[in-house]
Amino acid sequence: MTRTSIIIPTLNRPELLARCLRSILQEFTEFLDTPEQSCSTLEIIVVDASDPSVKAENKTTLNHIFSKITGIEMLHITTDTRHQGIQKNMGLERATGDYVCFLDDDDFLVEGGLSSRLQHLQAHDCFAVFGNTLFADDSGTVFASNREYIREIMEKEGIGFHSLFKSNYIGSGAIMLRNHPDVRFDPEFRIGEDWLLWLKIIAKHKVCYIDKDIYCWTRGHDSLMERAAQKNMLKENTEKVRRKALEFQVRLQPIEALEVITNV
Repeated sequence: MTRTSIIIPTLNRPELLARCLRSILQEFTEFLDTPEQSCSTLEIIVVDASDPSVKAENKTTLNHIFSKITGIEMLHITTDTRHQGIQKNMGLERATGDYVCFLDDDDFLVEGGLSSRLQHLQAHDCFAVFGNTLFADDSGTVFASNREYIREIMEKEGIGFHSLFKSNYIGSGAIMLRNHPDVRFDPEFRIGEDWLLWLKIIAKHKVCYIDKDIYCWTRGHDSLMERAAQKNMLKENTEKVRRKALEFQVRLQPIEALEVITNV
């Protein structure tokens, strides 16, 4: 029986977390109807750094959504750290799935976002697989996608360490990986920790791309000042990530698009 662990760090956003969890339930219910996935199970790991009252609310929401669903196990981990990389590592240490993936509490899966990656990993000899990221406003309305950007990269220089070194086009919720000790975030990095991990993985393992929309990243709830501050912090951190990435670039393993799954 195949198990997939989904790790979700959260901080004081119970309404968005509930939306995220409902999207997982919807996707799990639909892909279980397919014969090839009828023996799959999910492990939902919420790593919660919220205030005490919100932690209690989140635990209630988690139990309410999934408690009566066969094939889904739940784990609610509480912590005081607000470092997302450390939160995700806490989830990874407890994960029992064959495969692992991540969602932030303001993300949500789209149709096929779980099953497409799982089917690809089961059918092909690759360590990880990623697809496209959609961008949504607070209402959940999609206003952009990185699909054309990825296709442009594929046409110009190919998808691999070199192109990923220039910019991170793998959304944190768009990738699914085999559960392996190499899948750990560097606690030294509060920003760019996911980009650094993808660079580490792609330098050592085969990673595949599928042309399939995976999840929505909500971009509407941050203020303009917060976005500007985040942009400046990311810019300052870029060279730090690149310097670190070069330390473990033992060999280059280009990403192979072994199979392209088109949107329906």
